[in-house]
Amino acid sequence: MTEALDIIVMSGPYDGESHRLNTPRDPARGYLLGRRPECDLAFAYDDWVSGQHARLYQDGKSWYVEDLN
Repeated sequence: MTEALDIIVMSGPYDGESHRLNTPRDPARGYLLGRRPECDLAFAYDDWVSGQHARLYQDGKSWYVEDLN
């Protein structure tokens, strides 16, 4: 079971926003971050973020970030 994950944006047009990710659309995949609307956390107006920018996933009690570019 995936635990909730709190994300705080530190720069760019979404600076200061916080997001709670509770349940990924595909638990085996984890959370997708990017500009595309199908991402679990979409940053549509940030030109520094690619369509599918990163994947956050949990393995045991640890969280990992995978760069998708």
